[in-house]
Amino acid sequence: MKNRLIYLYVAAFLGIVACSEDFLDNKPITTQTAQGYFQTPKNALEGLTGCYNGLVLDSWANIYFISTIASDEAFAGGGQGEATSGVPFGWDEFKEAGALNQNIDIWSHRYTAIFRCNSLLENLGTVDWSENETLAAQYEAEARFLRAFYYFDLVRFFGNVPLVTTSVVDVKTPQAKPDSVYTLITNDLKFAIENLSDTPYGSISADSYGHATKWAAESLLARVFLFYTGRYSQTDLVGLVNKTQALAYVEDVISNSGHDLISDFKNLWPISSINGSGVYAGEDNKETVFSIKYTWGSHFNKGDNQWLISMGLRWHDGTPYPYSWGWGQATVSKKLWENVYEAGDSRKTATIISVADELQNSTSTIRADGTVNPTGASFNANQFADYTGYFNKKYVPLTVVTADGFTEYPKSLNESNNAQVDQLQDWVIIRFADVLLMAAELGSPNAQAYLDKIRDRAFGDQAHRIPATVDNIRKERQRELALEGVRYWDLLRYGSSVAAQEINTTEVVKEGGVNKTKNIVFDTQKNGLFQIPRNEIDKSVIDGVEYLVQNPGW
Repeated sequence: MKNRLIYLYVAAFLGIVACSEDFLDNKPITTQTAQGYFQTPKNALEGLTGCYNGLVLDSWANIYFISTIASDEAFAGGGQGEATSGVPFGWDEFKEAGALNQNIDIWSHRYTAIFRCNSLLENLGTVDWSENETLAAQYEAEARFLRAFYYFDLVRFFGNVPLVTTSVVDVKTPQAKPDSVYTLITNDLKFAIENLSDTPYGSISADSYGHATKWAAESLLARVFLFYTGRYSQTDLVGLVNKTQALAYVEDVISNSGHDLISDFKNLWPISSINGSGVYAGEDNKETVFSIKYTWGSHFNKGDNQWLISMGLRWHDGTPYPYSWGWGQATVSKKLWENVYEAGDSRKTATIISVADELQNSTSTIRADGTVNPTGASFNANQFADYTGYFNKKYVPLTVVTADGFTEYPKSLNESNNAQVDQLQDWVIIRFADVLLMAAELGSPNAQAYLDKIRDRAFGDQAHRIPATVDNIRKERQRELALEGVRYWDLLRYGSSVAAQEINTTEVVKEGGVNKTKNIVFDTQKNGLFQIPRNEIDKSVIDGVEYLVQNPGW
């Protein structure tokens, strides 16, 4: 029998708002059915908007947040008693924490987004493109880029996943082997590279920010190549892309995209313009090759960045200015602060909040009504679980004092906003710095120059250059891309033994002000894969046959 995959949550174009500023202000399809709807380019744009909207469906438990906790960069954290009780997260210890469906957002939201892409792709032929034929290939390329992006999340996270390429499929669709999924990803990205815009960064219009470009597709394909070949010990990407070709893609980005490094690392992040030490380069700066764009608004509309609040400093007695309140999760490991950065590396203090250096003696706190109290209570570390004294500075809720009182960065609150759930900072998926480091790791003849460029910016001089060996390039990735959602996947592609070596740790943290020992052991049986939600497995049982099989160790 043919049916829609119920257990994949592919409800047709859920009734949600557009997901980003500017171009996604167009309304996505909500209640209309795909069949017969796609008749004009405007209809197709609405469908494409729904595909992009899939990027922001996750609330607090998105892939960035989960993989950061699972890496060697952070612990679960949260409020006093939460980590000990296993609530809400067990990702740092590779356990389910009593929640058999804690990864439901990753699974259901990716398949919802894939369904939208499939529906658009199979209906583009019904559109009347007579007035603008070039849009047909462009929209197909963007949809295929996004489908590849979503499947890359799924296959990295879960391993064997159902491969769905139409909007109507057999309920008994089996889990595909990773090679089949990577074949689809690779073909989609190669099509995207051939058909997406190759306009250099400096010439694109502001309303195009957030759209996938040729440069984003080339960069993502290089990332896929590195992950697949490392993870599965292969020399090429499912026979479709070899190392020389992967390098050529990122060299093209470096030479022709117009993207480049901004001059000061700390100005990549909003905090630079809040604490007076720099000038924020802003979203969509020249270093951003591709990002997920968020809007300011109620989290019920699924356009905001709720996971960012998870990593904010917990507010009970008061959160020290300029940081706004959050849930205290993903506390940064002491290892990242103490053992990773060299003396003089500006990225250390631009990446990590050190309570002892910044906040320990602060008494400027945020009152419950949102105003700043300059003589408030000192920072209270006793309200945290897995407290290390360190927090994420790149992605953290911030507060700005204005003449009218205060605002959450960078837009003011109103009666419909809640600082504990509504945030809009974009998540930068691919930075130009990452492109340089990928090219260097792939063996570019310019590898030394690319590594030098990264380190010269970090130290503000040329005295800290090191040889461009693979080991040094990978260590540089750890420093440059820390707390950006890259590290865990890098560790997996370096091999299980390397992942275990880096992730395994015994660290003394505090819970409620009391020392406890955090003992993290990389579970080799699970081999870095996460738990498929139990609800999805239950829904896959047809006539006594279970068509979804749980990953080993879960």
